[in-house]
Amino acid sequence: MDEFLNPKAAITPFISGCVVTTIANTLWYAFGFLPVIVAFILSVLYAVVIVKDCKDFFIYKCIYFVFNTLIVFSLAYSNTLAGNHITTTRQLTNYYNPYGSAMPTQQREFFVDWFNL
Repeated sequence: MDEFLNPKAAITPFISGCVVTTIANTLWYAFGFLPVIVAFILSVLYAVVIVKDCKDFFIYKCIYFVFNTLIVFSLAYSNTLAGNHITTTRQLTNYYNPYGSAMPTQQREFFVDWFNL
């Protein structure tokens, strides 16, 4: 656990960003919490956990805290925005249909037929 929660490790903020993305999206879809606020709060909490056991000087702890928070937040928020953009704007379009007019003429959401929404 000491190797993972290391402020100098590169993998720590990226895995933390994935976890924060998952939590922010879940709270957004389940309870309507704003993902920006949830991602920022969880990013700060992760950075506190990561930096609290650091044995460096205070200024280095502050630098690690800021960079870890920014990396985790930017990953979490950009992934949330990308997922939201994909799920709200992706629609089927009329492509070439070798079977004639069996292709629907109007645009539909991508997963409508799969989940009967």
